[in-house]
Amino acid sequence: MSDFWVGHFNSIVIFLFVLSAIVLSNLYYLRPLSFSTVVQKKTERSRNSDYYNIDDDKLDYVNSNAEPFVSVLVPARNEELNIRNCVESILGQDYPRMELIVLDDCSEDGTGAILNEIAMSYRGAFDFKVIEGEKLPPVWLGKPRACHRLSERAAGELLLFVDADTVLEKDAVKTAVQTMVYGDYDLLSLMPCQKTVTFAEKLVVPVVLWSIMFFLPLFLSYRLKKMLPAAAIGQFMLFRANVYRRLGGHKAVMDEVVDDLALARLYKGSNRRWGIFNGVGLLSCRMYRNTAEVIEGFSKNLFGVFNYRIITHIFIWLWVTNVFFLPVLVLAGAGLEYLISGSSEVFPLAVLRPASFAVIISLFIWLTVNLNFRIPLYMTLFYPLTVLSTSLIAFLSLFRHLRGTKVWKGRLIEGKSIKWL
Repeated sequence: MSDFWVGHFNSIVIFLFVLSAIVLSNLYYLRPLSFSTVVQKKTERSRNSDYYNIDDDKLDYVNSNAEPFVSVLVPARNEELNIRNCVESILGQDYPRMELIVLDDCSEDGTGAILNEIAMSYRGAFDFKVIEGEKLPPVWLGKPRACHRLSERAAGELLLFVDADTVLEKDAVKTAVQTMVYGDYDLLSLMPCQKTVTFAEKLVVPVVLWSIMFFLPLFLSYRLKKMLPAAAIGQFMLFRANVYRRLGGHKAVMDEVVDDLALARLYKGSNRRWGIFNGVGLLSCRMYRNTAEVIEGFSKNLFGVFNYRIITHIFIWLWVTNVFFLPVLVLAGAGLEYLISGSSEVFPLAVLRPASFAVIISLFIWLTVNLNFRIPLYMTLFYPLTVLSTSLIAFLSLFRHLRGTKVWKGRLIEGKSIKWL
C-alpha cells in the first residue's frame, strides 16, 4: 500500500510541475495590460511575427485620428447596488467615439430608476440610451437575450459588452480598442481585478482567474485551432461587429449559461483571432457580496464550464481536489500523529517527501497567480480550503442542473441538455 501512495504522490508532483510550466508561460501573455504597454506591441511584432501578424496599415490606423466607433453595451437586471458606478465609469471614458446603451432587463429593484435619473441629467459628449427589457422568448436565457437585443440597437464598428457590476478606469476602452487593432483580434476579453470583501468572496471568486492561469496554456491555445479550448471573461468582451453578426453573436449561444466561454469556443472553432488579457489596472468587478451569492452564482455556472458533461465534470473536480487538498491532508495527519505519539508510522517518509514537494509547488503557483492579479497574498495559505469549497459548489452545480432547480435573479434557468461524456 505504501508503494501505491508513493507512486500516487509522485504523479501529483509531476502534474504540478506541468501546471507550474503553464503558469510561468502564461505570465507573459497575461502580464498586466495598460495603455503604455499597447505601444510596445509594435516592437514585439518584429520579434514575434508568427504571433503578432499585424499589417502596417493597421498600425497607422491606430495612431491616426480615425478611431473606430464603439458601442458599449450593458445588460442590467436587479443591479441597483452596482449600476451607477458602472455607467458613470463608462461615461467618463477617455475615448472620443462611442455610444452607451444599457438594457434594464425587467429589474425588480431600483435599477430602472437609477438609470433614468442618470439619463435625465447626462449632458456629455457620448450618446447614452436606456432601453427596456421584455419577457423571455422560449429557449433563450436572460443574459444572452439582453445582449442580443443590445447588439440590435448598436451602431458601432466594435461592440463592447460590459457587465453591470464592472467599473472601468478612464483609459480602459482606449486601451482595449488599440490592443484589438494592433493584434488584429476579432474578440478581445479583459480579466478584471476581482474586488472581494467577505471571506467567502476572497476564497472562491478569484477561482476564474486561477483556472485560466493553471489550466489554459495560452502559448498553445493561440496556435492550435482545435485541440485546446478558448477563454473569455463576460465582464469585458470586445467584438468586431461584422464578425460578431456573421457568427450569430449571442443568438448562437442563446441557451448557454456560461455564454462568455461559449462565444470564445465559437470564435476559436471558426478560426477567428481571439485574445484574453490581464486588465487588473483597467477595470474591477465585485461579482458577489456574501456567501449565499457566491454559492448561488458559481453553482449556476460551474457545470456549464465543462459543457454539461457529467463524467468529465466529476473526474476533473475529484482530480483537482486530490492534487491540491490530499497532500495537505496527509501532512496534517502526519503532524497530528507525531504530536500524539512522537513518531510517524502511518505516514512513512517515502510518502511525506513527495507530499511536501506537492505543497511547496502548490504554494508557489498560487502565490504567483495572486501576485499577478492583485489577490490578497495571505489567501495563498488558504488554497486547500479554496479548492475544497469550490469543488463542493461544483458538485452542487451538477446536482441542481440534474434536478432542474437553477434559479438566478428570480428566473428559472433551463440550460442545454446534459451528456454523460
